[in-house]
Amino acid sequence: MSEPEGPPPTVTAVVKLLRLSERRRRLRLKFSRPARVGSAAKYDRVEEVQTTVNVSGDGLYFLTSLDHYRVGMLTAVTFPYSPTDPVKTEEIGEVVRVEQLADGQMGIAIKFRIPPRARKAFQKGLERRSKEDPAGSLVHFQRAVAEFPSYYEAYHQMGLAYMHLGQTAQAEQAFQKAIDLSQSRHEALFSLASLLSNNQRFSEAEPLARRGLELDGNSWYGQFELARALMGLNRVDTAQKIAEEARKRNPDYPQLHLLLANIHIRKHDYPALLEDLDSYLKLAPDSPTSDQARQRREEVQRTLANNRNVPAAEASKP
Repeated sequence: MSEPEGPPPTVTAVVKLLRLSERRRRLRLKFSRPARVGSAAKYDRVEEVQTTVNVSGDGLYFLTSLDHYRVGMLTAVTFPYSPTDPVKTEEIGEVVRVEQLADGQMGIAIKFRIPPRARKAFQKGLERRSKEDPAGSLVHFQRAVAEFPSYYEAYHQMGLAYMHLGQTAQAEQAFQKAIDLSQSRHEALFSLASLLSNNQRFSEAEPLARRGLELDGNSWYGQFELARALMGLNRVDTAQKIAEEARKRNPDYPQLHLLLANIHIRKHDYPALLEDLDSYLKLAPDSPTSDQARQRREEVQRTLANNRNVPAAEASKP
């Protein structure tokens, strides 16, 4: 028997606090649910449920409108397609923290339980990507988000696959969806910044890279993407400082040396440029830009040799 197509019956979309007291918190839970219209058409509809959360030293206790009680778990309600279908409840995620938000409200972080079929599709997508088959991976990532529309990692991987295929608009949409799904993850922020810099949209890439670094200040890749954007905005000195810090964290990433090479070209620092090109060619001797790097390296060597010979020639004049 083939598996049914379409989205899962229940997906959490939003959890927001409405009112806060010392011991009780009033939440609005939004659930996305499919509604069957006619014989084929399906639509997503938002259902709001008022519920109460009691806070104690043992954790969070969620009490839904159906009086379905769970300790430390978020319970979703699957509404029936018709009056004859049963109403059922389902554990869909674990509350992992409660934090203060900028607007004075409280935010609840939820660790979602990923359905097995969604996880399996995601793993198949990763396998196809590891075999350098981004087009083949997309089918599996798309199936994963159909099974679990809140699957941050799957949307991020979809964006990377579209990016490798040169489908910029689709990649941007997938990265943005991943960003919207998780405000505490930095990977999609850096990936979208990279995509935008690739398309000369540096002013849009910079704030994304900075947002990602606010979440993970030790990310060398985030520093690399921020330096790329700043270089594109002609803020060369700041770009150099950040790129050099990134290189300290990961000296084995070829593109960092290439970025610094472009910075040193702009600053006419030929000794540093020669070091950048030597390091890049050592790490990536067969890259698509290696021949161009070798040609530039020869030009720099000639320039440095000429600069050394000029003072000597002038000193020999009577």
